[in-house]
Amino acid sequence: MKSKPPSPTPSASAPSRRWFRLFALTLPVLLLLALELVLRLFCYGYPAGFFLQSRANGRDVFIENQEFARRFFPPGLERSPLPMAIPAVKTPGTCRIFVFGESAAMGDPAPDYGFARQMEVLLRAQFPEKQFEVVNVAFTAISSHVIREIARDCAPRDGDVWIIYMGNNEVVGPFGAGTIFGPQAPGLAFIRASLALKTTRTGQLLDALRHHLTRKKTPATWDGMEMFLNQQLRQDDPRLTAVYKHFQRNLEDILQLGAHSGAKLIVSTVPGNLKDCPPFASLHRADLTTAQFAGWNQLFQAATNHEAARNFPAALAAYEQAAQLDDRFAELHFRVGRCQWALGRFAEARKRFELARDLDTLRFRADTRINHIIRQVAGAQRGTGVTLVDAAEICAKQSPHDVTGEEFFWEHVHPNFDGNHLLARTLADQVTAALVLSARSQSPPLPAAECARRLALTDWDRFQIVDEVFKRLQQPPFTHQLDHAGRKARLEKARAELQPAIRAEAFGPAAAIYRAAIALTPDDWRLHENFAKLLQEFGEPARAEQEWKTVVRLLPHHEAAHYSLGNVLEAQGKTAEAVVCFQQSLSRRPDLVEPRNGLGLALANLGKFPDALREYEAALRRKPDFVEARINLGQLLAQQGRMDEALAHYAAALRANSNSVAAHINLGKLLASQGKVTDALAHYETAVRLKPDHALAHHNLGNALSALGRAEASAHFAEAVRLRPDLFEARYNLGLALAKQGRYADALAHFSEVVRLQPTFAGARFNFGVALAKERRFDEAIAQFQETLRLEPENRPAQELLGKAMTLRRQ
Repeated sequence: MKSKPPSPTPSASAPSRRWFRLFALTLPVLLLLALELVLRLFCYGYPAGFFLQSRANGRDVFIENQEFARRFFPPGLERSPLPMAIPAVKTPGTCRIFVFGESAAMGDPAPDYGFARQMEVLLRAQFPEKQFEVVNVAFTAISSHVIREIARDCAPRDGDVWIIYMGNNEVVGPFGAGTIFGPQAPGLAFIRASLALKTTRTGQLLDALRHHLTRKKTPATWDGMEMFLNQQLRQDDPRLTAVYKHFQRNLEDILQLGAHSGAKLIVSTVPGNLKDCPPFASLHRADLTTAQFAGWNQLFQAATNHEAARNFPAALAAYEQAAQLDDRFAELHFRVGRCQWALGRFAEARKRFELARDLDTLRFRADTRINHIIRQVAGAQRGTGVTLVDAAEICAKQSPHDVTGEEFFWEHVHPNFDGNHLLARTLADQVTAALVLSARSQSPPLPAAECARRLALTDWDRFQIVDEVFKRLQQPPFTHQLDHAGRKARLEKARAELQPAIRAEAFGPAAAIYRAAIALTPDDWRLHENFAKLLQEFGEPARAEQEWKTVVRLLPHHEAAHYSLGNVLEAQGKTAEAVVCFQQSLSRRPDLVEPRNGLGLALANLGKFPDALREYEAALRRKPDFVEARINLGQLLAQQGRMDEALAHYAAALRANSNSVAAHINLGKLLASQGKVTDALAHYETAVRLKPDHALAHHNLGNALSALGRAEASAHFAEAVRLRPDLFEARYNLGLALAKQGRYADALAHFSEVVRLQPTFAGARFNFGVALAKERRFDEAIAQFQETLRLEPENRPAQELLGKAMTLRRQ
């Protein structure tokens, strides 16, 4: 019988190999966990959620996370949510409404008068017995990828209604096909995995290393829409397919999150300016030959000539011939639309304006496909409680001949006050229907004028908004648009019509509007904030201080309020208190350059020059083109006699912003101190041209003219006094100029006021005495000379004139 072979004996090393494989698999995970723990222990990174827990006025609240956008934007380009504080536990009976979207939903350029704010006013007026809490979580430059993450954080926050108004930034926003903020149109799995990774500190560290290695590929600071000039995409670019798919998936996910949270869902299409916003850029079709382009260009030029001559039928014929060679050029269709509009063919014009928008290769507007997706997704989910608001069609129906234009929009997508009011009324009606609310009163919704009154929209505020829009439109790509000069002229006219609102006599009526609005809603921190800005602008720092303190009380985490409070305290000479405010602002946002600049200014005023220098330099490291810090650093260096360095900083400030009035004034003062009065004069004249209502610019221009012996100096001193009655230096110089002209009676009034404003100003007392003596009012003159000598006992001219005045009095 054959013996069995012995059974194999297990190797003694087999368990060791299994343990080694297990260890090899788990070691990277353990190392990553250890790294994550170390990073958190050392407080590296930032919180990833949209909301942060805090306390305000004795209760738990959720506030906005100002660092939330770091997950989506390169360093220096992050956008910030609006300040907010919502109770962690919703008050019984309160209706909480979340508004999702981008800059148009935020209310840019003036969020305090956007449709979210107006909708809140409308609902409160119609249902005074109910509390409404509109939480605007929209902000600038984001896309649906970001909004989906915001929605995830809003889902547990007990919202009653969600309003989704998004679609303008899908191409240029994060992960879009034309973005500058990172990868362009990557796969959805990559996008969501990378965003999930950056919720960890390890992921944030890896992201920071990536940005460090690729920092030369992205702009260092935010420069508006101009940053996207090289990101043109044709309508048939294959990357847009991914953009549309991502938008649809994100919208579906947002609606699903809202439905699971129990909120009623209102989805809106996105209107835009069709008639009065030409394409930002146009490209010819990619396969156009040289010969075809030459023929197209010849026809296009002929057509534009016909259009300029108002021969619209001939222009249309030539444009249509050009389109047979290349119908992908966006501007061609916009011009066709203009001609059809001029001929009264409005329905055809609308189609061409829409096509021009869809072919625009700088894609800053929601196009036909985006709005189609919104209608499609909302329609498919109508049975689950989703309401579609077709705002694009609603705005069209309220526009001349059903074509949206500048009646409702500032530029391409941002509604003006009337446009926001139309959206607010439409959405408020849908909120009422969704919540099945019944008003006690059947009164109609508040008209736009009453909404403006309750939001304290004064003509002063309107001027600030128009001025901001005007400045934006002076930058590319707006300057590249067809008929830019015409839009510029219309805005200049609107700004000129509002110019009286920024003059001293407009302050009283504007302040009264604010007081009335605050009386209706005393806990509205935005009203107090805007009132504080008005008070600051009109030279009322003490009253502005009280308003800023109210804002800080109502919204303690609002770093901009601490910064602004520091500014008004500094303006009143309360420098030590101002330092504390600037430091509080920086403790909340160390990356902000404005409070750091304010801190530098306050420290300089306290004589802490090395500390001030350090703050200015820190601000400029963060933002090299920060004009205000450059100017203040220049001033500090000039005070220390470092004139060449100061001159370099003023020059750098003007390179960054050639229209900086402060830079021109300070450079002028430095040149004047070096005896270069003619060079200084040029800068003062530029400052006055840029800002005709700037009192200091007129005062310094008057000084330069006076030094050159030119008689028109007194006119500029007079204008400075008119603009700033408390500017005693200008009033004093005006008095001197009048006295030189022998107008002593006129000079007397100004010297008297200077003495009242500055009782210890010996020069003013002396010249007041001279003017009184010239008018033979010797008793009063003697009193002024005596007071001069009390202030300056060694003043020989005052001693001599006192003796002469006493002699003349005895005679």
